[in-house]
Amino acid sequence: DGYIENEQSPSKPVIRKNRRPTCRDKYKSGVDINRNFAVAWKSGQFPACDEEYQGTAPFSEPETKALKSICDRNSFKSAMNFHAFGSMLTHPYNWAPTAHRARLKTQDDDLIY
Repeated sequence: DGYIENEQSPSKPVIRKNRRPTCRDKYKSGVDINRNFAVAWKSGQFPACDEEYQGTAPFSEPETKALKSICDRNSFKSAMNFHAFGSMLTHPYNWAPTAHRARLKTQDDDLIY
């Protein structure tokens, strides 16, 4: 796991992907778990050594398979996920097909940012 690798090697680059071997450089290897879900997944969008490599298919990784399995077995009414990096708070569907749509904000965004 990238978290464990960061703890064990604090002088190395920050790793935010899982540790699946996807390329020769062990610090660039892995799958970006945030991009391994079926929503907006595109094959070949990023090369295997890229920071945002999405994996070979949606839910190809054990981490996302486990989350999908939990959701499939339950009838959740709601879910909450906080994902933060630097001064940003990102939320689900933090992607858009065009730059224009990416700039559309909601009233909630005005309260947060």
